[in-house]
Amino acid sequence: MRVLSLLLVLLVSASASAKSFVYVSNGGDKTISLFSMDEAKGDLTLVKTVQLEAAPGPMALSPDQKFAYVATSRPNNLLSFAVNAETGDLTQIEAVPLDATSCFVYCDPTGKWLLNTYYSAGKVTVHPVDGGQIGDLAQTIPTAKNAHCIRTDATNRFALVPHTGPNKIFQFRFDPANGKLTANDPSSVAAPETTEPRHVQYHPTLPLVFSSDEVGDSITAYDYDPAKGTLAPRQTVSTLPEDYDGTKNTCADLELTADGKFALVSNRGHDSIARFAIGDDGQVTALGQTPTEKIPRSFNLAPNQKFLYSAGQKSDQLAAYRFEKTTGDLAPFATYKTGKAPSWVQVVTFAD
Repeated sequence: MRVLSLLLVLLVSASASAKSFVYVSNGGDKTISLFSMDEAKGDLTLVKTVQLEAAPGPMALSPDQKFAYVATSRPNNLLSFAVNAETGDLTQIEAVPLDATSCFVYCDPTGKWLLNTYYSAGKVTVHPVDGGQIGDLAQTIPTAKNAHCIRTDATNRFALVPHTGPNKIFQFRFDPANGKLTANDPSSVAAPETTEPRHVQYHPTLPLVFSSDEVGDSITAYDYDPAKGTLAPRQTVSTLPEDYDGTKNTCADLELTADGKFALVSNRGHDSIARFAIGDDGQVTALGQTPTEKIPRSFNLAPNQKFLYSAGQKSDQLAAYRFEKTTGDLAPFATYKTGKAPSWVQVVTFAD
């Protein structure tokens, strides 16, 4: 009995020691909003506003969560920060100039490589990183216009880069030993007509990849061959209500829950988060849309999967929701003021 009581005390103490923070990149006033997050209630408290010399955009954390990397514009830089797990504070380590604006930053699972995509420049780059220090540019690969995202798979041997312009997902092999990307065979897969994939996510257990489709107002499921790192389109489902005939809409962000049972996509124009169930067979079923802030370019589920935070690029506010893990429902409970034109939301939990 004493052993059980001690274990309960330890579990409660470990839970209580976890600290969570929400970072919001605000391109309009060149700031990052830092909020602390209540693990039990999801309430946020603004801790500080970090002023930068350039407009922050996409953010990525190292696998050990000790470092954060942020791409900026005006001027174009790749910044690295040391992250304080106790306070959430960011201390800048360095700023590496880029020759174009990066729209997505990805740190591979080894923590040794930063992979960036460039929307206007139509390319992918690789930088080595070590202890927050960003090394010289290791590789540049021209792809096509509107390269929007890059992620490696669970094995860290393959990478996918969706492009909204050519309506393709480029397929690469990745060598984590030297950080080299090489074209896969085939080098790309055509997305379903007029969908234009923007972001991709790998399913945690099934051989599937999902894309948010910027122009198609949809989510597309792809069969994924884990031995070859290649895709084949499988199913496309609309993110909008059947009777929607309002203003023009484009999709932006995409997230899957940790258990792979739900997918979420942001609608810009309809201004909502579209919710989808993913069956054990990989079939996608629309669950409806939850209203959110104006032009939700970015949102993020908390690591505990209890809360979701969505930033309105045109409202300068962050909407908070309780996420129901059994039904996929979202229940709004608060809004918080951010800086101007928020474009990236990152929720981080640190445990002692």
